[in-house]
Amino acid sequence: MKKTMSLLAFVFSLILITISCSQNSEQPNSPADSNSPIISGSIQNNGGPNEQNGKFGIIGAFFGKEEADIIYGKVKTSVTISTDELNAAIDKGNKYILIAIIKGKIVILGEKKEYLSNEHVAFNSNETFHILSKSMIKELLKAKKSSSFSLSKSTADAVAVELRPSVLSLTYNDLTLERTTPCPPFCGD
Repeated sequence: MKKTMSLLAFVFSLILITISCSQNSEQPNSPADSNSPIISGSIQNNGGPNEQNGKFGIIGAFFGKEEADIIYGKVKTSVTISTDELNAAIDKGNKYILIAIIKGKIVILGEKKEYLSNEHVAFNSNETFHILSKSMIKELLKAKKSSSFSLSKSTADAVAVELRPSVLSLTYNDLTLERTTPCPPFCGD
């Protein structure tokens, strides 16, 4: 039964990717060049570029943990940050947040590459950060755990910043935020 469910999830993911690719075959490489909404799984976000969404539109898409593992690969590195600390950092930012794991620490920057978090780790100018819309991170933090009640505040109130084979994702409870834009090359400078 478990293998059947995994196979169905995999097939569903392939169908979504196929549909997305066929509908967007002439779509530009960067969200900065696109006016189309980002769609993922059962969650759709109609956020093209505008004054409210920013010059790139809305960056990010939600996936279930298992779906993210199938599409983007297993997590190779994971570092946690408290929801309070993440909220405090992104509240200082504008429309977009840049995130990276450098020397085992989570580094959060604003659009002008100013530090938003308390972690001030030195990094090279060629270091890759991953851009997400502030609004998408806020939505992630609203996610409720779908499984049973937990008394552990540390587990329930921490976001995992994860490095996968070629992407960075944020996971909170049962929801994973992905489809980041790498900076460089798409930094919006």
